[in-house]
Order: sequence, then C-alpha cells, then structure tokens
Amino acid sequence: MSADREAREALEAFAPPGSADLKRLAGGYINPTWRAGPLVLQRLNRAVFSDPEAVMRNVLAAAARIGAPRFVRTLDGAAWHTAADASVWRAYAFVEGRTVRRATAPDRAEVAAHAFGSFLRQLSKPAVPLEETLPGFHDTMARLGQLEAAAARDPFGRVCGVRAELDRILGEEELAGLLGARLRTGTIPRRIAHNDARIANVVFDPVAHTARCVIDLDTVMPGTPLHDFGDLVRSMVTGFPDEAPDPSLVQVREEYFAAVVRGFLGGMAGLLTPGETALLV
Repeated sequence: MSADREAREALEAFAPPGSADLKRLAGGYINPTWRAGPLVLQRLNRAVFSDPEAVMRNVLAAAARIGAPRFVRTLDGAAWHTAADASVWRAYAFVEGRTVRRATAPDRAEVAAHAFGSFLRQLSKPAVPLEETLPGFHDTMARLGQLEAAAARDPFGRVCGVRAELDRILGEEELAGLLGARLRTGTIPRRIAHNDARIANVVFDPVAHTARCVIDLDTVMPGTPLHDFGDLVRSMVTGFPDEAPDPSLVQVREEYFAAVVRGFLGGMAGLLTPGETALLV
C-alpha cells in the first residue's frame, strides 16, 4: 500500500471521509507529514521512536502546558490512532505562521532563542512529568566512542585523509564529557529540554516577526537546557548550514552569538542556576 493511501485511511480516524483533500508536505524528515484542510496528519517513525506511545504522552503533556500545537482526537475520542499495521498516527491543528531555515539577522536569532527559553521555562515551573524516549540522545562521550570505533574499523579506507581532524575531535574528551558528568553528579540539575532547538522549529508571525510557538515536540524529554542552548548556537551563529561543503564558509558571527545569549536567558527568566549559566560558553 502506498504511503498516501495509508495516510488517507488514517485520516478517516480523525475526520469523515472526503471532508478534506490530502497533500504530502515537504520536510518532515523524521515523521511523514500530510496536510488535510485545517489538520496536519503525521505517522510517527518507529525506526527512530521505538515507543511512539511514550512519545505521544510526552508531546501531549508538553502541548497542554504551552497551549500549542492543538492536537485533535480521533472520532472515537482517542488521543492518537493505531492502524492495523501498528503504525501510530496523530493529527493537530495547522499552526498559521511562517518558518525559516536560517537566521538572517541577529534580532531574528534573539527572538528564536527567547522562544526556546520561554518554552523550557513554561515546562519547568512546575516540571511537566516526561519520559526519556531516546536514551543517550545527548551522550556526547558515547558519540565520541562510536566515532573512535568507526575510525578503528576504517571500512572505507578514509581515515588517512582525515587523521588530523579525527585527532582533534578525539582530543576533546574532557569537553565532551563535561555536561554528562555534571548531570550524573547533580552538579547541574536535570531539567526538561527540547533537544532539537533550532530556528526552523519556531513558528513566526509573518508581519510582526514575533514567535508564535515552538513546534516539533517529539524529542522533548528530561535533560538539560544547556543542550538546547548549544543547538541554538550551532544552528544560528553561522550564516551557512553546518553541512556546508566548504568549511571556510562556516564562521562564528559574534553578534548572533550575543543575540542567542540575550534571547535564551531572557526567555528562561532567571531559571538557570549560576553554575548552569557559567557553562553556556
């Protein structure tokens, strides 16, 4: 059965047959996404999320606290739809506004960072109970170990051409383990993190250029806001994507970094401890 036909069948769980045209949307790299009139329909990717029901419990709890997006129940009153093949589908009201892939001005970066800081603050006072749906997602030491193991195997014979880069990365073990060690010892508190903090996950008002809401809540789970700050810096302080083929193009724009700091701390509104704030850089 084609993906579009599966989507049409799943849509009938949320809306009467023929009530809206179905159109596959671009993007949606993890979860296949369709638009059906005022609804957005998504199939959760089991290859990424082994427990989609836990993901939905987290998403619904976070959305209920911040008020967006508004998830739509099935015609039978369920919070999500499980199809005959065990795939999990959900629907939510389309959020009007504009999304962008890159920050084109410092003030736009500041607005996006403020939106994420405010999002985390709202989920933290008091803390929304969430499940860890992607264990080790930000375990940088584990990622470093995977890289070292892959380099040792060298299945494609590429190590000789990137030896200097590998040595530099593998030499950052102390930095890679810094946040994880402090979380384990309680030196910094375990809080809630979005875990995919980038400007593309903010819906902007197209006229006022203010942030309407933060979206893509599938990775929201316990962690540290410092990981979100790092993602914001990584994705906004350079004018080029981090996968740009020419590394010389990837530069740190200090005015954008300052804007991210202002926005994020402004949105957090004093929630971070001095110890957490000292670790931002």
